Amino acid sequence: MIFASKADTLANLKNLKLNFSFPKTYIFSVNEWHQNKKSVLNKINSEFKTKIAIRSSSYDEDLATSSQAGKYLSKLNIDPKKQKNVKKAISLVIGSYKSKHLQNKVIIQKQITKVSMSGVIFTHDLVNGTPYYVINYDDKSKKTDTVTSGIGKNSNKKLIIYRHGVESLKSERFKKLICAVQDLEKKINNKYLDLEFVVDTKLRIYLLQARKISTIKKNT
Repeated sequence: MIFASKADTLANLKNLKLNFSFPKTYIFSVNEWHQNKKSVLNKINSEFKTKIAIRSSSYDEDLATSSQAGKYLSKLNIDPKKQKNVKKAISLVIGSYKSKHLQNKVIIQKQITKVSMSGVIFTHDLVNGTPYYVINYDDKSKKTDTVTSGIGKNSNKKLIIYRHGVESLKSERFKKLICAVQDLEKKINNKYLDLEFVVDTKLRIYLLQARKISTIKKNT
């Protein structure tokens, strides 16, 4: 699978029948926004009944040679029925893009509630490419962005798992997470991934973002 922009990659992955779940999503381009803001806002209003996350998807965010994770703005816990607030949040996200390309996109996702754990998993060590799953996670705040933002006292937990020793895992939520990751690796034939995830209290594993690890030496 060819990785593209954040929005396009998520759209492609949703078609693969993965073990990951995906929050309800609506994607539109910057050009669509400029052409008809009212239509986009009405679509959001009709499609989403609970709070939403508004996420960036600029074409210079995840390049072949480098990841720009967290480079651009995201806005969480936005009420979709308050169109002025939605409009302001979308404008702020688009305004944070360095590239002004009209085919840059914005991702609207249903905000996941009842969060058990959130974080980022790297499928190899970032420094030297050794075969370890490295999971940075927060299982205390019940928020979805503390690890990616680096904000908060609960954002720095880490679990390192040898890729050939996952059968020794005891935690059900980590076993389900690794199972979903391995399924993804197999279906896209890529074992060098950087994934943002959320686990809810029913142990559903949601994939929020996916990109390649592109800056390490692959030793395996």
